Amino acid sequence: MRILAGSVLIVAVAFCVHAQDDFSTENLGADITLPKIEVRLGIGFNYDLLRDPFDVSFEYPRGYFGLNLPLEKSVNVRDYSGYLDPAVDSIFADSAIFTNGNEFRPTAGARQNPNPTVSVDVPMLGGVASFSSTQNVYINYQNILGNPNIFISPDSLMEGLSMLMRGTVSVPVNLTATWETMTFGYAFEVNRYLKLALNLHRHVFVFDIRGKIDADLLVRYSAEMSGGDAADIDLGTIDGEFDYSSDRFGGSASGHYEAEVWTPTIGVKAWRFSLISRFGIQTKARGSFYARYALPAIIDPVTFQPKINVDEMTIDNSMDLLKDLSSGASDSIVFSTRKLVGDRYVESDLEWRMPTGLTLAFDIIPDKIKF
Repeated sequence: MRILAGSVLIVAVAFCVHAQDDFSTENLGADITLPKIEVRLGIGFNYDLLRDPFDVSFEYPRGYFGLNLPLEKSVNVRDYSGYLDPAVDSIFADSAIFTNGNEFRPTAGARQNPNPTVSVDVPMLGGVASFSSTQNVYINYQNILGNPNIFISPDSLMEGLSMLMRGTVSVPVNLTATWETMTFGYAFEVNRYLKLALNLHRHVFVFDIRGKIDADLLVRYSAEMSGGDAADIDLGTIDGEFDYSSDRFGGSASGHYEAEVWTPTIGVKAWRFSLISRFGIQTKARGSFYARYALPAIIDPVTFQPKINVDEMTIDNSMDLLKDLSSGASDSIVFSTRKLVGDRYVESDLEWRMPTGLTLAFDIIPDKIKF
């Protein structure tokens, strides 16, 4: 999902710190501002790699260029009421809960990648030499993760402890995967009833991922501590403010894998029957992935969502929250594909596999209909 710049996370939680009381959310006013959400996906598949190696011109040179139409479509998710529960849609439209529910228009967009193909056939030496370059697969995914804007009215705060947290947690991610093939081939006509073909394919597979984590939060809190059996002993008030600045919190993630491998295709055609074998792939994609970032302890470092759950707030986790706030605690996270082998670190490679394919065909009408 893509959340445009300016989206803000605002969480205000109030609860009373007593020795025996649980937190209740009754009569707790909520005013939630929803962000603009946009998802983008680009994808394309090209089947020219599966072209018959005998589909060449034995009489004259020929060139070919092909591509997918780069069509693009964006839709508003809420316009598809058949896929959205009317009860859910009515909740969005409730201005008592969402200040901009009617304007909340999450969009999803997808486009088809052109995935071009270029090929050339040249008759020579009793056969046909051919060359082609094909982009078989292209996938691009863009998403900016974040949190909706939430505001719980201070007018409804309960006596005891109050907290206001305001800021942003943004995680833009871009993922790209491509598979391209360059082919050198030769088809030989032994006689009018027998043809042989050999193609050599150079496959290049690339996987790339980039991400950035930004956190900028300001927290203010005030706690009136009490104790004793009657919970009426005043232990004083704790007030504090902590600025989780983006200068200290955040990080990045990056990964890149690439593989290059050669495979053959062999074909035999006798009269109208043909048998083609496309050999499979099993290789390693060399590369690495590494992510390192720091977030406030009150933010989940995996889901990037606040750990505060007002519906499950108790005396125990409220004290843990107060401890994290007063100390400005943070979580530092490292993800890595490196592993320790002996006395040195070695990257873990991805494995790329493609099965062998066999095609048996019969020309019902030569050059027009094939089974």
